[in-house]
Amino acid sequence: MMDQDQHQHQHRGVADVLEERLFQTAMLRFRDDGYEQTTLGSIAHQCGATLDELYARFPQKESFIVRLYEQLAFDLESRVTELPVGPVAERFRQMMHYKLRAVRAHRSLLQHLLPVMVDPTNRLGVLGPQTNRIRVRVQAIFEVIVICASNAPSSEADAQQLIHWLYAGHLGLVFLALQPQADETTIAEGIELLADLVQVLQTIRKPIVQFLASRLMQLAGLKSRVEFTERADRLVASLLHPASDRVHFSLAENILRDLFRFRRLQSGNEKCGREPCRECLLLHLPRVEAMIARGEPIKLVLPAFPAKSPNLQKVTGALPDFGEELALRFLQDRCDAIREIYPAGAELTICSDGRVFSDVVGVSDDDVTAYRLQLKEMIDRRGLRSLSVFDLDDVNPQSSYDDMRTWLVEKYAESVEEIRQRTIDHAHHQELFNGIHRFMFEDLAECERALSRTQCKKLSKQRAYEVIQRSNAWSRLLGTVFPDALRLSIHPQAAHSEKIGILLVESDDVWLTPWHGVALLRADRFVLTRRANATSMGAKLVEKDGRPSHYEALDGLR
Repeated sequence: MMDQDQHQHQHRGVADVLEERLFQTAMLRFRDDGYEQTTLGSIAHQCGATLDELYARFPQKESFIVRLYEQLAFDLESRVTELPVGPVAERFRQMMHYKLRAVRAHRSLLQHLLPVMVDPTNRLGVLGPQTNRIRVRVQAIFEVIVICASNAPSSEADAQQLIHWLYAGHLGLVFLALQPQADETTIAEGIELLADLVQVLQTIRKPIVQFLASRLMQLAGLKSRVEFTERADRLVASLLHPASDRVHFSLAENILRDLFRFRRLQSGNEKCGREPCRECLLLHLPRVEAMIARGEPIKLVLPAFPAKSPNLQKVTGALPDFGEELALRFLQDRCDAIREIYPAGAELTICSDGRVFSDVVGVSDDDVTAYRLQLKEMIDRRGLRSLSVFDLDDVNPQSSYDDMRTWLVEKYAESVEEIRQRTIDHAHHQELFNGIHRFMFEDLAECERALSRTQCKKLSKQRAYEVIQRSNAWSRLLGTVFPDALRLSIHPQAAHSEKIGILLVESDDVWLTPWHGVALLRADRFVLTRRANATSMGAKLVEKDGRPSHYEALDGLR
């Protein structure tokens, strides 16, 4: 029997879904009817919610706009790891093109709000205290842009100056893009101008630039370039950067480093796997520090545990078994480890994504439902107090399963063409695609034996792109439902990604998960392997409660 605290934790996700519905409705009403004309009552009524339910999540109308700021920050975080390993100016240029495309999607609303956005005393002021936590997250993105560049400043002081100035410049570009007369050409010229300025700032020692800088210093009555840059940096930092509470820095870093001990990293990231570098932490520290400062549990979300593979060469059936139990215990152990050093502990929401793409991977919705119910029962039975389950059923519980998936793609997905191009352009996206494509091909070849290998390869490639499309849409939805949470992933990630790839159970394949394999007891430890591998080595199938549980290797085969 669950106690009251655990019951509330398991239903927190459903409450957050109402928050997301209210937000999406507000954005549509602001766009169609205007910000001033839209009332909180009309938003609540359209969602079938009470005013009390709305006020509990959005106490003022301005809260919807702060939530929009959070969404824009989330989108930037998901793009920063795709920037080229090149000069600061080029990385800044590409990020600004993406940022301004995102801003343009809400241009009419933000134009209307521009006067209050530049007012730091207003709740919606982008430089005011109400938006401190969002500003810290965005500043971390500019830190990644600078620190990870091929021509990153050699000194910490120079790097911080550049980060401050880039952040200030990016705000200027956003305000420029919101001007009624600003067209695509004007915005593009603004981006190029700032990118050129970055290059000037980084090449200030060149003779002609040094001469011009010296003349400017004289005209301004300053004795040196150093004095100028120091004064400019103090001005920018005081206006743009909230006072950083570094009291929690060491604790936040310790929490992250404990999680990083279990990271799943893509190839080429071995150095950071041995010892996480500064860049590994940059996108995650602001979130952890903010939760610690508020005295809240560390919130983590993990899209995972969808349903068992339909391929019986990999698994023994459609329901969770001891492989899932090992993974759940591991996740609870991570939460317990956080509690040992941070009394508020951690809460981990398993965002089961079976419903998201079950029709693509050949799993019935009935099997997805049965898997989820058994997973929740396993969590309850084992007393895994820090874990809860959330899935697409919690978002639109009154819709059909097909309508749920259609809604998710329409609201949050990018086109398959965009995903295909990104796979071509970025090695870490290619590695992710290759892993999913391989699993899709293995399952299709086994379950659809009438198809030739050529047909299976073609069809599995198409389906792999669809799985990635829907997974990305699910991830984006989760970013709005759980905006402050650390994002974990069961897929290997780049070391500096905004997601933390995490290894649930030791396995003989870095891509293997409990729902694509079985647990095998070998040499006094459990590993994940494919069912066919376990049976081919003569391992014994162990049952519990009349259902397959795991395999045990016989003596001499360990």
